[in-house]
Amino acid sequence: RNDISVMTHAAVVAGGKSMTRFEGNVVHNCSQGGFWVQEESECVICDNDVHDTRLAAFQIGGHANPSIIGNTARESQGGGIVVHEQAMGRYARNIVKGNRLAGVGVTDDADPIFTGNTISDGRSGGIVLHGKCRGVFERNRIVNNARANVGLKGSACPLFDGNTVSGGSGYGVWIQDSASGTFQNNLVERNAFANVAVSDNASPHLENNVICDGMQMGLLLRHHESGVYRNNRISGHASGNIVMLDQSSATLLNNQVSYGRAGGLLVRGFSTPTIRQNRISSNEGANLAVLDDASPVVEDNLLTDSPARGLVIISKSSGTYSRNVVCNSGLANVYVGGQAMPKMQDNIIYDGAASGLVIEDNAQGSFTMNIIAGHE
Repeated sequence: RNDISVMTHAAVVAGGKSMTRFEGNVVHNCSQGGFWVQEESECVICDNDVHDTRLAAFQIGGHANPSIIGNTARESQGGGIVVHEQAMGRYARNIVKGNRLAGVGVTDDADPIFTGNTISDGRSGGIVLHGKCRGVFERNRIVNNARANVGLKGSACPLFDGNTVSGGSGYGVWIQDSASGTFQNNLVERNAFANVAVSDNASPHLENNVICDGMQMGLLLRHHESGVYRNNRISGHASGNIVMLDQSSATLLNNQVSYGRAGGLLVRGFSTPTIRQNRISSNEGANLAVLDDASPVVEDNLLTDSPARGLVIISKSSGTYSRNVVCNSGLANVYVGGQAMPKMQDNIIYDGAASGLVIEDNAQGSFTMNIIAGHE
């Protein structure tokens, strides 16, 4: 229970396979970092208050494998907790708050486990991973951070399970630059930019997440991304629930996409996704809109209860649409225009407040074995 301050180097350095315990200390105003753990150390650092350091409050490297539990890492001029150089370790119940750089930074083949931490109010992000790192992040609260609450790039491949990602002034989760990883059972909500953005050859797997109430898009997929998105609930976004741009080739399976304030699912810009067994319902604007030379595979979906159109295919788009149910739209259930050339087969289109199928504006295509009935 020491008070350690005004050091010219890190306040505490643990190395050389040490197994020391550091508990209940206050470390502050150090000209370098707070705790540096390196050289395969397996020390235990718990219940310390580290603040106002010049570099990271906790820096873990050199194959170290510490236990960092119940600490506060706040208001440093660097990051809160930095894990790099193939380090591992267990990080539980820490409060990481108000740091100038990312609250948690993981890089250089590190593989830590973060459980039950609160990472908030970071000025350059909440959790940032890059450089072939891995890691497991479970049941953390990642809230109110600038830029991205969670950011992945450069071949990062973590597991995020059961986290809350909320209230960021940028993206909620931003996955880019060939990053991948698995995101499951997370709540991602109320972020200022897209709740989840995936771009630039990234290929994550998102399953059983709730993505809701964002100020822009729910799920933004663009620039050659090719992720798999399964069993997610995506709802209540101001600029569309799912937006796919610029040659996205994502796979969407069995998601619920509803109550978007500017449409349900938008596919455009030469994108070629597979959209299968989703329920897309009650979105303002079209439930599903395909435009700008997009060519998706759309099979076995339910598109229902849009106050506008159910399915829109325009602007030279094509694609295959099979065994879908499109019903209860306020305008045309299916609208095809703008030189579009879809192939539609074995769909059921029924009970619209206006037309069932509208084809105009030099659209062509193939329409076979569809059932169209019950339109006003």
